[in-house]
Amino acid sequence: MHVHNSQSVVVSAPIEAVFDHACDPAALTDFIVGWGPVPDTVAIELLDGATEQVMGTRRRVQTSDGASLEEEVLVLERPTLHRYRLYGDFVGLAKLLVREGVGEFRFEALGPGQTRVTWSYSFELRSVLALPLGLAMVKIAFAGMQRASLARLAAVFERGA
Repeated sequence: MHVHNSQSVVVSAPIEAVFDHACDPAALTDFIVGWGPVPDTVAIELLDGATEQVMGTRRRVQTSDGASLEEEVLVLERPTLHRYRLYGDFVGLAKLLVREGVGEFRFEALGPGQTRVTWSYSFELRSVLALPLGLAMVKIAFAGMQRASLARLAAVFERGA
């Protein structure tokens, strides 16, 4: 059983610049913020000696609630698509509800200096019994985190990335 959510923002910057910033592991901790029960992302580390991200690169994500999750880059097509799989040691309520997730950033040039960023997620729930809480977590808390994070991404370019 999967639960999906998607949020978008228009960023005042060229698509290449937005893609490069949004897909930079060091920059992700600057704009991915917690919201409600969804924790902050505090560190992202490339694994297996990787020095850059390509398809198949694995990353370790540390969150403010002590979780150590792993991500695998599934698709990285500059400047339009970044898809990844999230799995590992979820903690708290997420540990009871979620088996793994697939995140996707899509970038669409709207015109000179305007880019739409759509961040989608699909979470695989552990059981149909997790559906009521899983829906609330994804459609309310995780959606709030996505909106807040995308607003921060847009603000980076308003300030001048």
